Amino acid sequence: MPPHDYTFIGSGPNPHHQTLLRRILSLSVLGFFLVFLLARGIGWVADGGQLNALELEAYASGRKEMPDFGQYVHSRTLRFDEASSAQGTKRRTIFVGDIHGQSYSLLSLLNTTSYNPSSDTLIHVGDLIAKGTRVGSSQVLDYVVEHNTVGVRGNHDQKVIEWRGWQEWIVGFQDGKEWIEREEGRWRRKHGEFVGEEDEVKALRKGIEAAEIELLDDDVSAASKKEQRKQDKKFRALIPSDWKIFSEHYFLARDLTPAHYDYLRSLPLILHIPSEHAFVVHAGMLPYDITKKIDGNRQPLARLPRVRGGDVGEMREKQEVGVLERVPQNGEPWALLNMRNVLHDHSIISNTKHGRAWYSAWNQLMPKCAGYNVSSSSSSEHSVHNTKWLPCEPMSVIYGHTASRGLDIHRWTLGLDSGCVYGRRLSALVLDRDEDRRRVRREDDTEEEREDDLDEWDEEEDDGDVEDVKENGHGKVRFGDDGYGRIVSVSCHKHRQKGAGKDEDRRR
Repeated sequence: MPPHDYTFIGSGPNPHHQTLLRRILSLSVLGFFLVFLLARGIGWVADGGQLNALELEAYASGRKEMPDFGQYVHSRTLRFDEASSAQGTKRRTIFVGDIHGQSYSLLSLLNTTSYNPSSDTLIHVGDLIAKGTRVGSSQVLDYVVEHNTVGVRGNHDQKVIEWRGWQEWIVGFQDGKEWIEREEGRWRRKHGEFVGEEDEVKALRKGIEAAEIELLDDDVSAASKKEQRKQDKKFRALIPSDWKIFSEHYFLARDLTPAHYDYLRSLPLILHIPSEHAFVVHAGMLPYDITKKIDGNRQPLARLPRVRGGDVGEMREKQEVGVLERVPQNGEPWALLNMRNVLHDHSIISNTKHGRAWYSAWNQLMPKCAGYNVSSSSSSEHSVHNTKWLPCEPMSVIYGHTASRGLDIHRWTLGLDSGCVYGRRLSALVLDRDEDRRRVRREDDTEEEREDDLDEWDEEEDDGDVEDVKENGHGKVRFGDDGYGRIVSVSCHKHRQKGAGKDEDRRR
């Protein structure tokens, strides 16, 4: 029965009957509310009660350290099983920029690229959810879970993971579930609606809000208010100081099904694709330790990787793993999820107003990689960049995160966040996994060819083709070892939720 059919029940001359009927009504509506939440996959995972009052006191006082809600997976390696691809079907890898719950735009983009799940590999750059609608975020998660889509974590995904971990921890305390329900009830009474909720869900929840809060208040009056206030204070001490409870990310975490949560937790911060000599990361990463000399002995690209037999493919992969594991900045989760610029003092920041874009260092270093027949110790300095040739092979980075820069295409870095959630475009990089799209180079390149390649970073800013791609959202771009990829974009409808915040994310 719809909520508005309840409005006349309990209106009568007898106050006792009115109170009793109102109580029954509250229980009935609350029961309907809980069934509705369960149908949507929302709610606490379990009733908890495993951690007692002594545990609560220990955590609230700081004597015990809180669990690791980050649950980071640093990196994973993606290897393509070419034998499993459909016979006679073109094999492609499709990298998609920040989706932010724009489910219809995602489906439109996949339709435009003629995505074929049986032969194509779909990879996202993180920020699947948040900033759009909660329903849209749930639909995007449904899709990526169903299709076992590959990808990395975004900074918004990370906040949702952390909140869900915290929520499950809280309901594990004795009275934890009851406390968080009381807090949510108070929040709803003050604010009147959930952030980002669809109209029909708002109407349903507003219809039951009065009954639910009345029931919660009745429960409060039956308990010792003084003891409850003391307990509430202890529970509130368990909220990390730089977190905002009942935020968009909090409620997205509440919405997660177990399958959604497991999927998000499985996402790494960096995806390494050896066959493409490429990394996928949400915000960015660095090719060397920027606090040290570029050709220092501890820099992974400044010395030959040791591989038995000298196989070039194995050497490249080992060196790429070195960039993952031995560049300290690439081991910092916050940097991988939030970096946009680097200051003169080598600090990594999340805004674009100061310093230089992180990818400047990447694109300036990669042309210096002159293959494994060149030793950095015996090479002469290059006059333009005042650095030596390095015994390495180049590698690419595909990322998202910075919608303010739009499509940000450079020779060795490709930024795909083109601001779909702000009503602009959703973009993808499409690569054919066929050998004829690239040629093997470097070992036989002449000194002149290397010089030309090194100067390319300065010249590419005036590359008309790249500028056309950035402006139009479509076109061919260089990728990897003299290969090519294709940028494809679709238009998006602006659907930012109330209070979603600005594009430039702030550090929590």
